[in-house]
Order: sequence, then structure tokens, then C-alpha cells
Amino acid sequence: IHINTSLMMNFLYKHVGSPTITGKLWEPPAHGEVCYHGNCSDNRTTFSDWELNNGWAEYHHDHSDTLHDIITLSLYLEPGDVLLCNITVPVHVRPVNDQPFRLVTQAPHVKCVQGQRRTITKLDLLTEDDDT
Repeated sequence: IHINTSLMMNFLYKHVGSPTITGKLWEPPAHGEVCYHGNCSDNRTTFSDWELNNGWAEYHHDHSDTLHDIITLSLYLEPGDVLLCNITVPVHVRPVNDQPFRLVTQAPHVKCVQGQRRTITKLDLLTEDDDT
């Protein structure tokens, strides 16, 4: 997760002095988890401005058949937990063919005259893949 806070920091430097921004996970993703630099075991929910800018907050998908998720977090000005904004980060999951597909059609076959075309539909050949 890369969140560029440079414009916000420039504005705050002019008006606050030496700002510190903290990102706090407001709602965990439904189909995965947010981890700290590859470590998902510590259940971390707060990230520094530097960690957010450099991608140290990472999304790890739970390997379900979902293709999207949402990460909701809030940015705060420290000290004092002054809410700056709420951010919703959409996550698009790219399916990976890590398991072979399953053939659902009992005896797949089609008949076609030489030189002609025939569209193969799911009635002719049906497969299932856990990723989609």
C-alpha cells in the first residue's frame, strides 16, 4: 500500500511546523489482512507516514475466490490524534492459476463439418477454477 502524503506534509510544514502523520487501520479488509513489511503475525494497525509512503503496509489476500477488497484507514496529525482524513483503498486481486482446473462436463465433445466454425459453449465444455 503506497500512500503519497507529500502534499499534505508540505501544507502542514507551512502551518504546523514539524508534523507527524500516523495512519490507523479503521476497518480491516474483508478478504485479507494488512501486514507490516511481510509480517502478518503482529496484527499491526498503526503505520507511520514513512511506512505508508514506502509501501511497508502490505495487503495479503486470504486466497478466497474474491477478486476485490477494500482497506479503510484514517490519517491523523500527531500528537493529539487530530483527524486529517479518511481513506478508502480499493484492492483488485489478480487470480493466479495455482491449482489445475476441474472438468465438469462428463464427456466433452463437439461435431463440426470441415471448413465451418462452431462456438464452444459451457454446454459443450465446462470447467471450474478455484481462483475465479
